[in-house]
This record gives sequence, C-alpha cells and structure tokens, in this order.
Amino acid sequence: MVLKNKSYQRLALTISTLLLSPAALSLEHRNVLSELDDANTTVSEAAVDLVTRYFAEFINKSSPYGSLYLSQRTKFNSAEDDIEDDVEDDVEDDVEDDVEDDVEDDVEDDVEDDVEDDVEDDVEDDVEDDVEDDVEDDVEDDVEDDVEDDVEDDVEDDVEDDVEDDVEDDVEDDVEGGVEDDVEDDVEDDAEDKIDDRVGGDIEDDAEEEIEDKVEDDSKDDAENDIEDKTESDLDADSVEKISSFSADDGYYEITEQRASLQLENVIQGSADDNNEKVFSDNWLILSEPNESNFLQANGYSIISSRFLPSLNKDLVRVEAPRSFKLDSAGIALLKNLNSSERAVDVNHIYLLSAMSAQSENKAQIPRNLLSIAPPTTRQKVGIVDTQIHTNHPSLRRVNITSKDFSEKAPISSSSHGNSVVSILAGQSDDFMGLLSNVDVYAASVFFHDDDSGDITTTESLLNSLDWLVSQDVKVINMSLAGPANMVLSAAIEEYCQQGIIIVAAVGNNGPHSEPLFPAADECVIGVTAISENNRVYRRAVRGPQVDIASYGVNILAADNLSGYATVTGTSFATPFVTAQVLSLLTDAPVSQSSQKILTEELMSLTIDLGDPGKDNVYGFGALMHKDHYSSQH
Repeated sequence: MVLKNKSYQRLALTISTLLLSPAALSLEHRNVLSELDDANTTVSEAAVDLVTRYFAEFINKSSPYGSLYLSQRTKFNSAEDDIEDDVEDDVEDDVEDDVEDDVEDDVEDDVEDDVEDDVEDDVEDDVEDDVEDDVEDDVEDDVEDDVEDDVEDDVEDDVEDDVEDDVEDDVEDDVEGGVEDDVEDDVEDDAEDKIDDRVGGDIEDDAEEEIEDKVEDDSKDDAENDIEDKTESDLDADSVEKISSFSADDGYYEITEQRASLQLENVIQGSADDNNEKVFSDNWLILSEPNESNFLQANGYSIISSRFLPSLNKDLVRVEAPRSFKLDSAGIALLKNLNSSERAVDVNHIYLLSAMSAQSENKAQIPRNLLSIAPPTTRQKVGIVDTQIHTNHPSLRRVNITSKDFSEKAPISSSSHGNSVVSILAGQSDDFMGLLSNVDVYAASVFFHDDDSGDITTTESLLNSLDWLVSQDVKVINMSLAGPANMVLSAAIEEYCQQGIIIVAAVGNNGPHSEPLFPAADECVIGVTAISENNRVYRRAVRGPQVDIASYGVNILAADNLSGYATVTGTSFATPFVTAQVLSLLTDAPVSQSSQKILTEELMSLTIDLGDPGKDNVYGFGALMHKDHYSSQH
C-alpha cells in the first residue's frame, strides 16, 4: 500500500496508529497466551506486520508516536517473556506434580503388589510350615494314641506270643535259673524274714488277708500293667531291690512285697495257662475196651497206633482227628459227647515240670533235717514219673532204681529234675540224707525236648508210664508235673484209684490265681503245695480246692544232674515229702479203694492246720512239717 503525502492523511494515519497499536499488541499477546492453531497465528502475525509496516513507513522512530509504539512493544515483549517463564514454570510444576503423583501411584501399586506377593508367599510358607508342624504333631499324637490303643488291644496277642517265646523259655525251660534267681532271693526270703523279724505274726496274717483281697479286686488291671512292665524291664534286679527297699515301719511293707510277687505270678501264670492248653499233635487218643478198633475203623476213623494197657485191660488208640476239628468250644463239646462209660476220648495234651530253681542267701536245707519220717515197716516200691534219672550221682548210687523210658522223643538228659525228686525221697550219701532208705524206686522217664514247647511230656506218655508202674506192683506213684484236664488221663487215674493205687501230684507253680492243674486236680489224687521253712506257702503255688496238703518245697538241697547239689524250689519238691510219708504208712496188706481212703485220712491227721480252720484253698488240710518248726513259730 502506498499512501499519499497529504497532511490530513498523516493525521488520520497517526490517529489510526495510536488506536491500533494497543490492539495490535494485545492481539499479538493473546496469540501467544492462547496458543492458537496455525491459521489464527498466521492472521495475527500478518496484522502485526501490516501495522508495523505502517508505522515504519509513515512514522519516524524518533517521533513521539514511534517512541510510544516502541515503548509499548518493549513492554509487551517483556510481558511475553514473563508469561513464557510463568508458563514454563507452571508446566514444569504441573509435570513434576503429575510425575510425582504417577510415581507415587506406581510405587504404591508396585508396593501393594509386592506386599501382596510377599504376603502370599509368606502365608504359603507359613501355612506349609504350620501344616507340616501340625501334621507332625498330629502324627505323633495319633501314633502315640494308636500305640497306646494297640498296646491295650493287641497286648494279649503280642505279649502272649512274646511271653510264649521268651517267658516260656525263661520261666519254663530256664525256670531253674532265671526268674527265681531274681525274685526268690529278694522277694520271698527277704520279705519273709523282714516280715517275721520286724512286723510279727499278727500283722503278717492281716497283710496276707489284705493282699488277697486287693489282688482279687485288682488282679485283671494289675496283670495288664505288669505284663507291659514285664515286657519293658523284664523285672530286672533293680526292680526287686526297689521293692525290697521299703521300710518295714510302713504298715504296707508286707503288702507291697506280697503284691509284687503275686503280680509277677500273674505274668507267669498268663504264659503258663496258655501253655497248659497246648497239644502235642492233632491226633485223638481213645481209651476203650479191647478190640474196639474194628468199630472205630468201621466209623471212618484212621487208626495211627494201638497199644493194649494190661493194668487197665483197655486199648489206647491214636486216631487221626477229622480235618474239620478245632480245639475250640465246639471241638471240646464234640470230644465230651464222644466220651462214655466204655470210652474216653481227648487230644494228646502237653504237661510240664512243676519246679522253679532257687538261689538264696538262706542256707539250703537237707530234706532229712527238715522232716523226720519213720521208715515203712517193710520195704516198699515207689513210682516216679519224671525226667531221666542219672543213677551214677553220689546220692543215688545206694538207691535201688529201675528205669524205663516212655518219652515221645529222645529223653532229655540235661535236666536235674528227676534226680532232685528221687534224692529228696531216698537219696543217701556221706554228706546227704533223703527222707527214706528202704524203698525201691521205679523211675518212668517221660520228658523230652520239643523245639516249640521246651521240656514237655504228653498224655500218651503218661498213660504208658502209669500202666508200666502199676504192672510192676507199685502202689504209690509220685507225679511232680502239671498240665490241663484230659478226659482220657482222668479216666485212667480214676480206675487206678479204684484199684487202691495212691497218686501224689504237685499242684503246680502257675500262681495263686491259676486254673486248677492236673493230675493234682483229679478227685482221688493227693494234691501237694509247697511251704517254706517259716511255714509260709510258696507264693507261686496254685491255690484252690484241689490243694489237699502242704509240705516243704522252698530252698531244698537236692541232687543235680552231674555229681553235685542244687537249691531247688517248687511244688515238685514238696511232693516227695508227702510221698515219703504215704510210704511210711503203707503196710503189706493188699491195697483197695477203701484202704486208700483210710490211709489218706491217716495222712491228713499228721498235718498241722496253718490256714483257716479245716480244709482251705491255700494249705489244704494242713502242712506235713516238723512240729518243732511249728512250735518255734507260734
């Protein structure tokens, strides 16, 4: 644009410039602040340039108007710089705030995620650790509970097996050396001496009655506890010493001693009772009239062997039991139904020796020093059913002994039981004296060793040995053994009693709560229990109505199986004392059932009543003992 040089035109331009200059500057300033888009920015710049060219062309910079414009321009430029600075500061602040907020949010999110992850990991680890600990604790608790339950539930099965395998060997096979060594010395002898010396007879009797009541009330629970204790500690010597350490001033000293011994007997009894029901084979024994074998075969029985017993005029037949037969309640009922007045049927049971060895501080007593028995008026025969006799022993060389073996297998030679019994009855040497001297001994060897059951004999062996003894005109038979009831053996013994034969048998050592053992429990047999020198019943002796008489059977000196002597204890060794007394009363008159009864009554009249008045379950009718010993105790 070209303006004419006219004065009014200049004046108009000046006025226009003054009017437009602030607006142009303001427009330019708003353009910066508003950050218009490219189109708007271009218009603003064109307007400013237009005005500027107007100013430059028509107004001299040194003129007032030019100065005013430049001054305004400078102010606006300064304002523009300030605004830019402010904007930058605001932007930076906003960015920093946004960044800080974003960072804080991100950090919080990250921290929350990390915390959640860590917490989850920690919780999982803690849960796993806690679960493992809880599981271990639960397992331990469950195992303990299960073990306790299993011990209570399975103790009979487990302990009976262990007791049969271990205690049976220790108590029955090694009974002559094991348990008696620990208990007999400390519990029996020490307790008896301490009770007698410190407490006195009255308290002793009261204690015995009290302990019997306590044991009867608590026997089942105490037996179970003692079985567990026996399994864990096997009743070692320390236990015995602890029992013996109680003061006699304590009113329950004797109760503790008695109870410990009686409870041990329950443990032994549990094993022995189980063994008493054992059979040697699955075969049946039938005692019947001669020539009944044809009847048995006709009824389908397979005969294994048959032997005629002249003393009974009957056949002893062994037959195979039916395959379906079991020795349970039904099987026993079947056997009973097969029995009749002409026939006895039963299994081939196992029987054991009735002896316990003893090693005591008290001096063992020579039989003749304990009891003096008048010799029979004439020489008598006596039968001994026992282990093999070693006739070359110094105390037996002067004894007339006739032996015969009836064992199912090779007879045991290591046992001294038979030697001890015969030496007590009739042994004679320069340093040993048995009870009698003018007797002839007929020794039937019946015991043998069985891998499963130890040293045993059987019903069949006993029947064969009794037949031989009676056939030798033996009138008195000593049987220091015990076992279960057997209908065939009982039928034979009943017939022998009717013939006047006197059978003297040990009641057994299975403890005071044992079931009755046989043959002592057969009605016509004289059942013998054992007492000590202090007139106390042997604590392991079986009690019951089958006990007829008592005599010395504790700490007895007797022959061993070599050439020396041993201290022995048990009802086995009390039996020959009674047998000797029976022989002393025997005459040459023929024996019969009535004469047997008379002789038995005479025997009982020689006893001293130690228990309840009359016959009782502990001492029977009384004790066959030295009267001086009784007087010194009362």
